Amino acid sequence: MDRYIPVAAGAVFYSCLSAVLSFLIKPPEYLPQKEKRDFIGQHVSIVHSLNAILFSFAIYFYDGGLHYNDVTTITQAIALGHTVGYMVYDMLYSEIFSLFDWPMRIHHLAVLIGGNILMAATYGGSPSLICIIITEMSNPFNLSRSILKARHMEETKIYKVVELAFALIFLVNRCLFGSLVIYNAWASNIGFLVKTTMSIVHGVGIFWSYVILSMISKKFRNNKGLAVKILSTITMVIKRNRPAFVLFIMMFSFIMPYFMTSILKTGFVNIRYGNFIII
Repeated sequence: MDRYIPVAAGAVFYSCLSAVLSFLIKPPEYLPQKEKRDFIGQHVSIVHSLNAILFSFAIYFYDGGLHYNDVTTITQAIALGHTVGYMVYDMLYSEIFSLFDWPMRIHHLAVLIGGNILMAATYGGSPSLICIIITEMSNPFNLSRSILKARHMEETKIYKVVELAFALIFLVNRCLFGSLVIYNAWASNIGFLVKTTMSIVHGVGIFWSYVILSMISKKFRNNKGLAVKILSTITMVIKRNRPAFVLFIMMFSFIMPYFMTSILKTGFVNIRYGNFIII
């Protein structure tokens, strides 16, 4: 039960922060009332992302890197509870001010269920922190992009830099580092339900990577470079074969890691610096 104290604390903290920021931040006057509430909420979300990244990195370095087979510690549980608490606040805020559509509502419910599964598990706290870092690191850039867009700053240099940073960090984190973490999680003694939860989150990340690549392809469709042509071809093939792409995601995020680690017994594939396990 004490693992849920950080959840309550996180929900209260971000609710209070939202109330304070509603007085300090002045959204553009031309925005509808609903979008003004969303504008304020985006600032709260940036604070959460930065806090979650800092907390997780601090514990990660304090613990001496990633330890897949270790029992979840109290500090890891607090970091997880902090993020789940934020999601509780964000869901209530979005429902109260009618900011949700059904896909976003389902996303929040899935995160809350997944977060509670991770918090209740005996093992998996260490890789869960890395998952927080991987998923949250691109969020400040995406949220800043939305804030700049609301201020009609799409043509500014800072907007283009933020947009590029978001795309690069998202793609590298989800496709490269996220894939390594998922594989190693399946090689560990973490429970099957936790592994499955992590694989689902990873699969969603792979799908959104395709969405981002499609946006990049459209943005540079007038460019005749070879890289753009290759990217356009890949995204077009995926668009025309979405059921096959969904099957690929299931294979890549769930079936292949399970088969390699449980059937072939391939073991861990870690990135190390001396005795420090980076991933």
